[in-house]
Amino acid sequence: MAESNKIQIKINKTVKILTEEEFLKQSKETFEMKGEKSAFLDFFTLSRLYKIKKCSFAELQSIEGMRVSISYKEFSKAGLVLVKDGKESYFRVVIKDDSFHNRWLKYIEKIEFK
Repeated sequence: MAESNKIQIKINKTVKILTEEEFLKQSKETFEMKGEKSAFLDFFTLSRLYKIKKCSFAELQSIEGMRVSISYKEFSKAGLVLVKDGKESYFRVVIKDDSFHNRWLKYIEKIEFK
């Protein structure tokens, strides 16, 4: 679903691209969903990767137009997971302590740090 598994990262007026390859290279952690372990990259690591010095939150958007915001204080427990589902793979945002998964969003295509 997500076009070539790339995410557009917007920082102020600068736009950068996070590819699946870069994501896998930077991911040092896994996250288990439905018995499957997937590569996980928390938002602190992501913000350091893009040299973001100051932000209050990150706003994420899926290809379906759904949005979710992650506050700065949640950056250590929230992140991106690369889900492989058969032949398809996509990025998903997860918050580790969100027991009802209310803010877990599939097919992430854009992240804006504000």
